[in-house]
Amino acid sequence: MSLLPSTTEILFALGAGGDVVGVTFECDFPPDARSRPIVSTLALTAGLTPGQIDAEVRSRLAAGEDLYRLDADALGELDPDLVLTQDLCAVCAVDVGNVDAALMYLGCRAEVLTVDPGTLSEVLASILTVGQSTGHAAVVTAAVQAVPGAEDAAIILVLGRKTIQSHAATSPRVRRMDELQTELQDGPCLTAIWEQETVHIPDMATETRWPRFAAAAAQADVGSMLCFQLFVHGDNLGALNLYAATAGAFTADSETIGLVFATHAAIALAAAQQEHHLSTALANRDIIGQAKGIVMERFHLDATHAFALIARLSQEENIKLHDVAAKIVADVAGSSSP
Repeated sequence: MSLLPSTTEILFALGAGGDVVGVTFECDFPPDARSRPIVSTLALTAGLTPGQIDAEVRSRLAAGEDLYRLDADALGELDPDLVLTQDLCAVCAVDVGNVDAALMYLGCRAEVLTVDPGTLSEVLASILTVGQSTGHAAVVTAAVQAVPGAEDAAIILVLGRKTIQSHAATSPRVRRMDELQTELQDGPCLTAIWEQETVHIPDMATETRWPRFAAAAAQADVGSMLCFQLFVHGDNLGALNLYAATAGAFTADSETIGLVFATHAAIALAAAQQEHHLSTALANRDIIGQAKGIVMERFHLDATHAFALIARLSQEENIKLHDVAAKIVADVAGSSSP
């Protein structure tokens, strides 16, 4: 059961869509997800303007009321063995505490898995965790099994165009290949893959584009390599790398099938990133709202002038707006504590 749009997309992208027995009202992609029973809905009054929605959300949070309704009857009937949710933001999904309480009340022994990525690296890790928890092969394992010629694989994250982090590598040899590119500052994931969707090294022994990496890879018994770009975001990049011990292992069919796996991985990753950015934005907005309320009370200002004061502090101190707001809230909390 998935209570997040992002985890729903991840499940379907990993081939676990057939096991999804229930979703939240927000889960509308892929289209097949819409056919699943809805187990959580929004508790807010229908037909409100954005301003009214904001006011009702603040009122409910202040009163300790829930923003979402969890259908306990549907939960009991579906009897899931795994529930996917998050614990980053109180306004983004059903509170994980309510999920735990409902499962306990119903006597359901489902495992509750919270997906709370805070960085791109953690987003990648969360996709792999979901794959492992559902008993479905992760993208890398499936790619090795399905792509002709592939013997090993890994999903990598390149940070600042210089550092490569390896995730879900199928062997120590693969992790070593990723480390080598960072150490030598030479290799396809530091150059060509930024501009090309696919990079193919048919024979490490004769490769001239990345001579230092190719020589080291050949000594480690890597004969050929196939890379697929997953995303590029500023100076960060994600890729799916496939390896083989023999030269000429990858064919045109390898590239075609590999692109399918890369597309699935990219869709799942994009969904999880969007969920994280939304959670972060809402959390920052809530902190700024709290700080604005404090300034209004302390200095007898209206909302517009209180926000202007916080914004001016942010500019003068060269500190991000939400960090200034967080400091104001923390200072007040500290002064009021016994």
